[in-house]
Amino acid sequence: MEPVYQQLLAEFPEATPDAIEASLQFLRIAANTHVRMEALYSEYGLTSGRFALLMLLRHAPSNQLSPSEMAKRAQVSRATMTQFIDCLEKDKFITRIDDPNDGRSMLIRLAPKGETVLKRFLPAHLKELEALTVSLNRTERKQLFCLLSKLIRE
Repeated sequence: MEPVYQQLLAEFPEATPDAIEASLQFLRIAANTHVRMEALYSEYGLTSGRFALLMLLRHAPSNQLSPSEMAKRAQVSRATMTQFIDCLEKDKFITRIDDPNDGRSMLIRLAPKGETVLKRFLPAHLKELEALTVSLNRTERKQLFCLLSKLIRE
């Protein structure tokens, strides 16, 4: 364990050394994974947020959703979603179309360029995800999944 944390543990005896050590290792892995994934996203003109929204549209009926439904599913504000939509539209990953059921509303549709980028990106993305646990066998992967699931706090 890093000396600074050893000093903190001496100062705060209620802290559990193995919990601190496990948490620090988890944070290092998370930071490393984030850097690797963001580098991969950028090779395709994406970010993690853009990718998530394109995947929302890809799996939506007719590859389209309303902006409010996108905001709800992405768990962001409508204002934040509008900014995302503006950027994705500018880069021609999505298009805005009139809602045939409500003339006052619009729908967001995955554009051909967005679908093309996803088709090119997804194999590399899945390969990178696979590489994260390549050193683990199937049983170890299941154990890791179970352990990580215990850490989720909603």
